[in-house]
Amino acid sequence: HSCAISEAVSACGSTTMKETYIKLDQANIRNLQTLSGRYVYSVLGLRVTSLEPVCTPELKLRWEVQDSTPCNPTLLGTKTSSILFDLFDASTDTNLNLRDFYFPNQGNLCNESDTMVTAVEIEIDGVCWKRVHPAHKGVYDLTYWTREDTHPGNMHAAMHEHPHPIKKWADLYESAFLTYPSSHPIDGTFDHPISRWDNNYESFHYLGRLGDSLRYRDLPNELRLDQVADYYNATGSSGGSGVVVCGSDGEVKNDPTLGSVFKLSAQKDPSYLNGWQKQYVWTMVALKGSDQLRQRVAWALSQIFILAKPSVGNWYENSEAFLEYYDIFVKEAFGSYKDILRRISYNALMAENLSYLESRSSAYMWERFGQIAYADENFAREIMQLFSTGIVELNVDGSTKLDNDGNTIQVYTNEDIMSFARAWTGFKRQSQRGNIEEVSWTANRVDPMQIEADWRDRFPKTDLNGGYIGDKHPLCSDLPRQMFLRKGARYRLLGSSSMPELMPEQSSNVIKLTLNDTSLLREQLCSEDALGRCRYFSLVSLASNLECRGSECSVDTVRVVQVADNVFYEYVRPSCVEMSFYEDARKVMGKYGHKEIACANPILPVASEACCESGSTTAIRKSVYDGERMTFNTATNRCSSLGRENCDYGILSTDPENAHSNYNIGTHWTTASCNIQAKVNPNGYVAIVHQPTDAHEDSWTPKHIRLDTRNYFKVYWDNDEYPKVENNCGDGGCMPLLEGECLCNTTVSQDPVFNTTPENVNVVLSSLFIGAPDPNTFDSGTYTSTAHGSSGITTHTINGMLDINTVFEVQDDFGRTFFLKNSRERVSVEGVNSFRNAPHFMSLLRDETTELDAQQETEATLDAYFYHPNTAPFVALRLIQRLVTSNPSPRYMETVANAFRTGLYMVNSHSFGNGQYGDLSATVAALLLDREAQTVALDADPSRGSLREPILKVIGLMRSMEFTSLPKYPAIRLLHMDQEIGQMSHASPTVFSFFLPEYKPHGRVEEATLVGPEALILDMPKTVGLLNGLFSMIKYGLAPCYNGFTSGHGGGCTEGTYQRATGILEYARDSMKSTERRLQLSESIVDDLATLLTAGRLSQENRMIIKEAFNAASDPESGLRIAQQLLVSSAEFHSTNIVRKSGVKRNLSPPPSASET
Repeated sequence: HSCAISEAVSACGSTTMKETYIKLDQANIRNLQTLSGRYVYSVLGLRVTSLEPVCTPELKLRWEVQDSTPCNPTLLGTKTSSILFDLFDASTDTNLNLRDFYFPNQGNLCNESDTMVTAVEIEIDGVCWKRVHPAHKGVYDLTYWTREDTHPGNMHAAMHEHPHPIKKWADLYESAFLTYPSSHPIDGTFDHPISRWDNNYESFHYLGRLGDSLRYRDLPNELRLDQVADYYNATGSSGGSGVVVCGSDGEVKNDPTLGSVFKLSAQKDPSYLNGWQKQYVWTMVALKGSDQLRQRVAWALSQIFILAKPSVGNWYENSEAFLEYYDIFVKEAFGSYKDILRRISYNALMAENLSYLESRSSAYMWERFGQIAYADENFAREIMQLFSTGIVELNVDGSTKLDNDGNTIQVYTNEDIMSFARAWTGFKRQSQRGNIEEVSWTANRVDPMQIEADWRDRFPKTDLNGGYIGDKHPLCSDLPRQMFLRKGARYRLLGSSSMPELMPEQSSNVIKLTLNDTSLLREQLCSEDALGRCRYFSLVSLASNLECRGSECSVDTVRVVQVADNVFYEYVRPSCVEMSFYEDARKVMGKYGHKEIACANPILPVASEACCESGSTTAIRKSVYDGERMTFNTATNRCSSLGRENCDYGILSTDPENAHSNYNIGTHWTTASCNIQAKVNPNGYVAIVHQPTDAHEDSWTPKHIRLDTRNYFKVYWDNDEYPKVENNCGDGGCMPLLEGECLCNTTVSQDPVFNTTPENVNVVLSSLFIGAPDPNTFDSGTYTSTAHGSSGITTHTINGMLDINTVFEVQDDFGRTFFLKNSRERVSVEGVNSFRNAPHFMSLLRDETTELDAQQETEATLDAYFYHPNTAPFVALRLIQRLVTSNPSPRYMETVANAFRTGLYMVNSHSFGNGQYGDLSATVAALLLDREAQTVALDADPSRGSLREPILKVIGLMRSMEFTSLPKYPAIRLLHMDQEIGQMSHASPTVFSFFLPEYKPHGRVEEATLVGPEALILDMPKTVGLLNGLFSMIKYGLAPCYNGFTSGHGGGCTEGTYQRATGILEYARDSMKSTERRLQLSESIVDDLATLLTAGRLSQENRMIIKEAFNAASDPESGLRIAQQLLVSSAEFHSTNIVRKSGVKRNLSPPPSASET
């Protein structure tokens, strides 16, 4: 897109959302009810007597302060009382009246006499706490329960004219509370079952607890409405001086001289019929577009990347979002298949379609809501099955690979789906904006989605080749210091906004790193023109290393830099990964000391300095810019320069010389060490546990890295041996846990893989898994580079030695250049078992979890699909079936697949493609120009060709017969085509498209082991519907006459008069006016029709039949219509084969006899 900085006050910039918090008190619950029209309540009346005993391991416990009644503590044993006291003491819950925590899952913590106790009251520090139901005073959106089909009491109440049992609390009582009745609310004769709540609560959107504060962005989508955002001032600001403005992709200026043809769905007046407009647009482009090949390829691609009509909300009210989605295929028809994969993955409609919209990680759901939940797996499955690799492994010629037992080999397993599903968490729609079609109850479905970093799964994810998607990416710890000044460093223009968009920041009211006039970085970002004026490009990439100037020299990295007044750029760190386990970990803490504790890698710039005077535990910061991150060594040196020392602080005070230092709320380095452990489950999966040196600090460690973490991921154990209960947790080296896991201390070792130069590229690629930065990003002279001739390997060594710092530069078969580190990292658990260290993109530290990392992980995930060996033959088959033939030969398949792989296709000295893997211009050229597509003689082969798609038959007739809209009806409206003929744009019934690629119709096709996908929708009603519609168009124009394809105005249905038509077929109408030379006319007309409608395949016998019918008509115009009707009834019109008649009459079944009355 074209972007520039606008100084106009009216400039419409993207909205900067405020981090607005809403306290869930009675007033705000009522506000949410009123503003949204939804039934949001804090729930009362849920009985605790139905719950499990207090001492149940891993049980979620909720406690409420008892203010109005004397405390009556439950008599408990000393062990039970002690553990409850410890749990209350360790809790960091900030809710004043409610307290949640989980009962531990290790050890015999309760007295035996207390194991069945459910109701408990306990007094702590003079405050009386009573155990309540875990959903007591939880705030839920209960709108789901207001429907007749979800709550039986709703219909019962309506029948007996009682108030609605769910709605009455808000509508009649104006209450923020819903009281769950203990007895039946109608007759009170029996207990109201708590099971009704237990069986339905997962269908309710949970907001939090009464008294909690909730971020506006964490509201359920149904409550994140304009009116709610406006009320709570959560809309932020937009526009004004220094705003970066970008044109919409494909945007053109409106031309009012064309008249008003299409309607816009706006918030106030969405029209039910507006949704049909996307089909009108598709039809008009298909008929009138000058880029017919592009449009035809786009239609083929759209049938691979399907949006299922029933799976996407508001289909009838929206057009623009669907057209924007379809335009992906129009724009990329001759582009890169990888770009299509990326764009559909970020598309909001696809996220609705395959249900990964707002999918959240298990860690987030556990920490935020205390729920055990897993990432949605739908898209993770279908992007492989339908869009890239397919289900079974293929050879390049499309034949199926078999194992030694003759069985097909699966591309992926359920285990792979679950792992990839975690890479599709965090996606959400962008905020609404102007200049796009919208309806009030939907968010922005036009712009690419953004990724909410907090929702993203942080842990390693496996690929399809026995490795990880982070393999071969450089380690963040190996990036050169001050990478922001190195070759390849990228910067994004923010304009006047100083808030970064790809990393978290608490406020724009902070001090940024300002580049001075001598800065070489400022010179690059300014990019002065001949008059000395800065040009400020939207994206800047450094072409060479730069020398630091001024304050740049004092920092390890940057976040946002200020180039001029009201001009800021955001630094985009290169894609890199962290290892799950490492040595010499240091404890880092949040601003408020023991409230957030984790382990961090001391050589990564992920925390800030905390400097104490000797003997003190009160620390200060002396940042160059607010939010500055640095390595542990830089923090130590920074403190030393202040006459202080890095410390294990208790309080981080405000710097009196920096009024903004209150915004420095990230993590900070301490001098304490930290232990990283591996928690191994019975299946050999591993979870990461950060264990501070002080055992009592475990309760301040985030849940996703605490001892009770459930975030397991697959590791590759040496010899497939790992600690488990059956081997005494590694012969006693690890500690057994209650649920059969083993908790192990870890040691990380690094060893060189090669001591001599490898013999070829394949050996390097199959042996090295850790990437390295481009050696050219380091200072000159750091590496010595040696090219090794025909092997295709270049070594980059330090001091000429092959060691763990050596970098091998190679290129794979897909043309990708890799820099690979000559290192192998093993994680040993208690010296008994070991596994390969697993890389991950997302930081495990809360404040370092960024959208940038999530985007880079998404890109690596797409690469795992795109570069899989199956993708080329899979895509080749799908496109050949849609564009040429249903059953391509292996040679043809291999030709097209190789064009996809190489990005090149040569024919008659003409070259197609850009030489890049996945280039569709080469792929399409190969499938259309190959001899199997070009040789007319193959039309006689019954295994070649295909049935034509119904909608292509309709469009084919309209284009070849010169359909012309009448002046009053500029929009071409084909209505209900998916119902009438089984196919229409934007109307697929399922994600598997209109027909299955592998469908084998019963009979001779199936017996010949051939496929005929289009036959799947050839049932009798749709066949009749197609012919009725075609006949109607030929005889009456595009009109509603006799099951025509559209609606229309009044008038009669008289053949040839077109009284109700909105458009007509103009082919040869003028030449039909004269009755002279009729025999000669029939000869030329029928031959021309045969060429236009059957590509010349019409048999001589059928031509003679049609000519005779033409000549027998009352006049030439009638003869033409009869000829057209016979043409569209011929077998050659409905298939792309030459049809041979058997000469044997078909046995006709006798008509059914009338039933008796």
